[in-house]
Amino acid sequence: MSQRFTRRQFLLASLAGAGGLLGWYLSRPQDLPQQRVKARHLSATQLEVLAMMAPSLLYPIRPDAQQLHSLLQAIDQAYGYLPASTQQELSQLLNLLHRRGSFLLLSAGVSDLSKFSIKQRIQLLNYWRFHSLALLNQAYQGLHELVMASWYGNPANWPALDYQLPEPFKSFALERSTPHAG
Repeated sequence: MSQRFTRRQFLLASLAGAGGLLGWYLSRPQDLPQQRVKARHLSATQLEVLAMMAPSLLYPIRPDAQQLHSLLQAIDQAYGYLPASTQQELSQLLNLLHRRGSFLLLSAGVSDLSKFSIKQRIQLLNYWRFHSLALLNQAYQGLHELVMASWYGNPANWPALDYQLPEPFKSFALERSTPHAG
C-alpha cells in the first residue's frame, strides 16, 4: 500500500523549501567588490561596505581607485580614535549593511548594496538622513562625519578645493601618533 502525495502536501513542501532557500539567501553576506586595504581596526567586510557607501557621501566628488584606497585607510585610522562605544555602534552598522537580510530591512528595498547605482545609494542615505526614526538619522550622521573628516582631513585632497593651510599653522609639525585603544 503506497501513500499518495496530495496537492496540499506538495504545496506546503514547496512553500517550506522556498522559505528555506530565501532564508539561506538572506543570511549570506553580500558580494561586494574587494578593497585591499591594510587595516588595523576595521575588518575587510566593513571596509567593503565603506568602499560602496563613501563615494555616495562624497558625491559629486568621484574619488578614483587610489583616492578611495587612501580614504579607506584614513577612515580605518580615524576609527581607532573613536570612543569604544562609538566603535561598537559603527561596527554593528557596517556588519548589518554587509548582511543581505538586514540590509534589505535598512534599505526598504529589494536589492543588494553592490547592485545599487550611486544614485540609489544617495537616495538610501537621504532616506536615512530624513527618516523619522532617530536610529537611521544617527547611522547617516555617523557615516557622513567619518567619511567627510577622513576625506577633507587629507592634505592631498586640498588642491582640488583650492584650499591652503593658513600661514600660522604651516609651522606646526603634524605628528602621527598611534590611536588610543579605547
